[in-house]
Amino acid sequence: MTMKQRPARRAAVGVRELAQQHATKALEKLVDLIGSKNERVALSAAQTVLDRAHGKVAQAMNLKGPEGGLTVKIVRFKQGDGDAE
Repeated sequence: MTMKQRPARRAAVGVRELAQQHATKALEKLVDLIGSKNERVALSAAQTVLDRAHGKVAQAMNLKGPEGGLTVKIVRFKQGDGDAE
């Protein structure tokens, strides 16, 4: 880890701690918004609460292409010059 990365990492931890301090208040606000007369607001709040409570719904993906399967191509680059190995 370089010297430049350390302050950024500390800042990220500070932001995370600040967010965690306000998480209960934020959740209470979302629950209040579920009762909004604006259906878009109510739906968005309900969806966010459900995502936090039960996790987001997994999206189905069809990984079979015309050749019948998933193809992954891994390319490695030499450090510094950008040429493929």
